Amino acid sequence: MIRAVLFDFGETLVERISDEARPLSELRVTAFADAAPTLSRLREGGHLLAIVSNTTQSTENHMVSALKSIGLDRFFHAVVTSFDVGHDKPDPAIFHEALGRLSCSPHEAAMVGDDAVKDIGGAALLGLTTILVRRGAALPAGPAVPTFTVHSLSEIPGLLDSQCPERG
Repeated sequence: MIRAVLFDFGETLVERISDEARPLSELRVTAFADAAPTLSRLREGGHLLAIVSNTTQSTENHMVSALKSIGLDRFFHAVVTSFDVGHDKPDPAIFHEALGRLSCSPHEAAMVGDDAVKDIGGAALLGLTTILVRRGAALPAGPAVPTFTVHSLSEIPGLLDSQCPERG
C-alpha cells in the first residue's frame, strides 16, 4: 500500500524555476493549477507528503518559505533539499532522507516528478512506485520505465486509489 508520496518541486508542482542566482524564498514561484487540489485530495486520503528537490543554494527553510508564498506549505510533512542533504537526485541519499522523515519504506512510497532520470530513475532503483508527469511535450526516456505516466497531477489520487482500494 502506498502511504507516502514524494514530489519533485520545479516543473512538477510549480512552473520552471532555478535557484542558481538567488534562494527560492527570494523568487516569484507560480504553482500549477492542479497542485493544491491534488495535494489536498492526497492528504485527505491519508497520504504522507514530502518534497524532494535538487537545489543549488536553497535550504529546507528557503523551500518552506517558497511553499508558504503559494499556499502549499500546509500539505507537506517533510521538505528535503539536495543542498541540505549534500546529494542530488538521483542519488539514493536524498530519497532515503525523505523516507526516513516519513517513517516509510521504499515499497510504501511513490515518487512524482518530471525528470525521467533524476526523479524516476533514482526512485525506481530503490523500489518506489514512480509517476512521471508529462505536462506537454514528450520527454526523453530515462534508465527506468515509470510505473505510471500522467499529464496532470489530478490523475494521481485516482491511480493511487486504484492501487489501494481500501483507501478509495
